[in-house]
Amino acid sequence: MASRSEAIRGQDVLLAVRFYDSAGEPADADPLTLTLSIYPPGKDPRDPLTVPADAWVLNASLTAGGAGPYADPLKFVTKEGTGLYSYSFTIPAAAIDGTGFDYWSGTITTQTLNATLEFIILDGPSAKATYLYENNMVFIELASTINDATDHTPLGETYTWYFTTTYNPLYVSARQIRLELGRLIQDVPDDTINLAIFEASLEADALVFGLLNGLSIVNQNFFEFARRRYVICAAEFILLTAVSGGGGSGSGGKSKSLADLRVSYDGSGSVSEDKLGELLACKAKWEVALTSAGDLAPGTSLRPSMTIKGRLDPDRPAIGRGWQSTATCGTVDSQTPAANTETLQRGYRRWKRNYISNRWTSRFK
Repeated sequence: MASRSEAIRGQDVLLAVRFYDSAGEPADADPLTLTLSIYPPGKDPRDPLTVPADAWVLNASLTAGGAGPYADPLKFVTKEGTGLYSYSFTIPAAAIDGTGFDYWSGTITTQTLNATLEFIILDGPSAKATYLYENNMVFIELASTINDATDHTPLGETYTWYFTTTYNPLYVSARQIRLELGRLIQDVPDDTINLAIFEASLEADALVFGLLNGLSIVNQNFFEFARRRYVICAAEFILLTAVSGGGGSGSGGKSKSLADLRVSYDGSGSVSEDKLGELLACKAKWEVALTSAGDLAPGTSLRPSMTIKGRLDPDRPAIGRGWQSTATCGTVDSQTPAANTETLQRGYRRWKRNYISNRWTSRFK
């Protein structure tokens, strides 16, 4: 059976659709309202000029074959699962090349849903095209039985090799990594280095989570510089961890310790623990610049999003318990305090004017 992308005249193509409810979950359509209509190339049902008479199959359902010149009275829409329906349609021999259309309609909880899907009709047999995309690894294998085109001599053994397509993103080049690591990765191919850079670049993108929450880049140049430095450190850490067999000194490294004195020597192809530690520190150094979208430099911390005045702030509103005088004679200042208060406090401009205990105010002297 042909797929939607390569239907050939005379072949059967499986047309399927799935309905979902308002919560995004698969849901069955009302069996009495579910219909399918199939239109030939050039007769898009979304076009107001297309009429029902243009349909190859009109209003096929779960219990009827529908109408139209290519409708089969014994072929119905089939329910495959929750909300999933299919119909096997034979491409007419007289069909022209192009895009055909299958129009589905159904009701879920009183709401009518319509969907127009497409299938491609090809002229005769064809080889299915395989497209190469970014970040792909392609393996090629030639069987030992393949014969030479001239003398028909078989290869005799199986040949296998691979290549990769362009990695994206790559925020630094393999040359930059080779400049910094030198002989430690002299036998590592560029493709492996690019893969490490790709993984480090994805890691850097994941750290810029603020951009997904509306955070804008404050300084584009500094942000890109910080991202490059982070990716360099992360890629080098990936490579050197692999070279050293999972961390620590490689087989060619030598070290001697005497009390607090330690001397280490890195032979060809070996990686010291100190070097790996430096790379981890480098990643931590530039991480803050990434998470802040270039707003903060290394060695600083994230700024608070909210501040609250402390009790020693001169403009802080009064808090705590106080009593107001109930006396009615004399001036305000000479009124008798209530509830055993001892002192009249006037304070700063946002302080309440009331009587409070000296025992409470002594804490602020």
